[in-house]
Amino acid sequence: VGDVYKRQVSNTKGGKQNIRLSNNFDGFAFAVFAGTQNTKSDSDKSTTVDGVVTHHLALSTDDTDGIYGFGLSYNFPINDKFLVGLGFDYYLDDIEMGTEKLTTDSGKIDWNTYELEDMYSIYLKPQYVISKNKLAYIKLAYVAADLASTNQDEDFVSISDEDMNGFSAGIGYKQLFGESFYAYAEANYIKFEDEYVTGNFADGNGPYVIRKEVDADAFNFKAGIGYQF
Repeated sequence: VGDVYKRQVSNTKGGKQNIRLSNNFDGFAFAVFAGTQNTKSDSDKSTTVDGVVTHHLALSTDDTDGIYGFGLSYNFPINDKFLVGLGFDYYLDDIEMGTEKLTTDSGKIDWNTYELEDMYSIYLKPQYVISKNKLAYIKLAYVAADLASTNQDEDFVSISDEDMNGFSAGIGYKQLFGESFYAYAEANYIKFEDEYVTGNFADGNGPYVIRKEVDADAFNFKAGIGYQF
């Protein structure tokens, strides 16, 4: 009983006694982050021209780009060792996915160039308290972004921008410095639902439409600093 009482009295935040270690991490938090993300589309599939499947293949993309953004969260203590967080992350930069190759009768040519714009996630974060200033967590999220595309073909007119939706799963570590400032690092896998990109083209024979599938996933690592209120 004496040991428990000593731990409760010594574990303080804002001048108040904490009954639970998890109370050191509760409440509203704001963070900024930076890192890197590898994004690719694995769909080596035939393109469709005016609804007719062709023998031309649009090959995979694979690119690594820097990422940065901010996050907001609120963390709820469950017991002495566990918390659950609800949060929102927003990526401020456009994330490059690379340029795919299209196989044609004359060989491979550069085709669509993709990037993810305005990417964000809404997440649930179960957390385990390691000590009074350290915890580990898993992160489960809904992820969304705008898929922006460009094409350098001389017959190119326009191309559709698609809404990408998916999920992510990740793990992370957080450490407090004092009562309010903290640093964290995490790694996440992201899987987007398949989408179809439609490109409009025109040559001497008139307009035509090329349609192809984008099957994208990503892996990112990010580190950040934050303040909990």
